Amino acid sequence: MSLHPPAGRPKAGTAAAVRGPTVTSKVFAILGAFVPGEARLNLSQISRRTGLPIATAHRLTSELVRCGGLEREHGGTYRVGVRLWEIGSLAPVRGGLRELAIPFMEDLYEATHGNVQLAALEGFDALFLEKISGRD
Repeated sequence: MSLHPPAGRPKAGTAAAVRGPTVTSKVFAILGAFVPGEARLNLSQISRRTGLPIATAHRLTSELVRCGGLEREHGGTYRVGVRLWEIGSLAPVRGGLRELAIPFMEDLYEATHGNVQLAALEGFDALFLEKISGRD
């Protein structure tokens, strides 16, 4: 995720254009650098993917670690923190679907004893909302 604004960016000379990216957009760029299959990133990778200077990436990742948004591993890599999952699980749109589907998922599990997963499609992506693991 790059920090370059999309088309429709503020006009040159306006306060928004002079300030550049906000802290919030930089934090979201850092979080957006983590993608499926690449759940662990080092600081250089985060800096490259976001376009942030290494010092800025370090300052913001350190703050995200303190807040629980990221976790720092012993090897110096970062991964998404549990606190983000806790916050994300409060999203009402997906939560209602999950609550409705769980009894049906449990019935399916009892009938098959296999893995049962609930996912919501969003474009070409799937967001997995719940999983019941089978015996094997």
